[in-house]
Amino acid sequence: EFEGEGNILTKIRLKNSSEMRGTIKDDFIVFRLLSGSELGVSPGKIKSIVFLKKEEPVIIGEDPNQEDTPNPNASEAPVNQSLIDSASLPENMVLVERGSFTMGDVPRRGGTDSEDAHNVVLTYDFYIGKCEVTFDEYDAFCDATGSGKPSADGMGSGRKPVIMVSWWNAIAYCNWLSENDKIPKAYDNDGNLLDKYGKVTTDPSKAVGYRLPTEAEWEYAAEGGPNNDRYSLYGSDNADEVAWHSDNCGGETQVVGAKKSNSLGLFDMSGNVWEWCSDSFSKSMNSIRTNPYCIDFYKVLRGGSCFDSAWFLWIGDSETSNPFETYNDVGFRICRTATN
Repeated sequence: EFEGEGNILTKIRLKNSSEMRGTIKDDFIVFRLLSGSELGVSPGKIKSIVFLKKEEPVIIGEDPNQEDTPNPNASEAPVNQSLIDSASLPENMVLVERGSFTMGDVPRRGGTDSEDAHNVVLTYDFYIGKCEVTFDEYDAFCDATGSGKPSADGMGSGRKPVIMVSWWNAIAYCNWLSENDKIPKAYDNDGNLLDKYGKVTTDPSKAVGYRLPTEAEWEYAAEGGPNNDRYSLYGSDNADEVAWHSDNCGGETQVVGAKKSNSLGLFDMSGNVWEWCSDSFSKSMNSIRTNPYCIDFYKVLRGGSCFDSAWFLWIGDSETSNPFETYNDVGFRICRTATN
């Protein structure tokens, strides 16, 4: 709640009815919109701001026959399947064939521990970016859409992985790619996953547009998919072969694709930058799960960054973060379900 004009007083009311008071140092409160732009509002014009938090994540994936949720904003226009089938894929994507694996079971480098190992079945093939999206690629999106370009934080741009992009920025880039290829986009304005008819879905096999990989897809691809590489990092147990980490990066991110790839031809899945995933994290995965997709506010980050030591780049490790936040060690790579 806001009180007074000029040097505005703020009052935060806690659940136990106690209050915390303070002052606003700046003249405006800055809101970051879903589009990535910012809006400055004088606090004297605002009576109060209420923050709502969803307490429990919705866990999806146990029933492969689960029906999709109707989207009242979905278009009833027929889908041009030939456009979907013939849509060209960027040269920097590789095919990952469907299969099953034990997620979280890859031994950590120098140890044997695992995190909440559980069986995952992916019933569809998908494409995933060979490398993380670069500044050059993301700048093309910004030029085309009029979006603000992210800062390189003094580490250089060009063929280096784009950083300082939020989860919302990343899915906006994915939707832009879909629009360029004239195929149905994978996300609506609320960040929900969409099928080819524009209906909200929780099954990534039904999304046809460009999107971020799910956490399960990311780990499966990092392990080499059906090749089952079984390395503690992607493609090797030797961090210097495949990863930029705190001991070899020189204190900054590096050009993508400069290290050794894994058996699928994927680069930089350990180190360089953390990568946004499409879904959220859940520890409630203790049985076989088909095409899992977890929905919650916080989104998964995978892969570790060049500012982490080699030991922390374990392929099974994950972090979660606020989807509105940007960081100098977080980027993303693209993904797309293969049409049958």
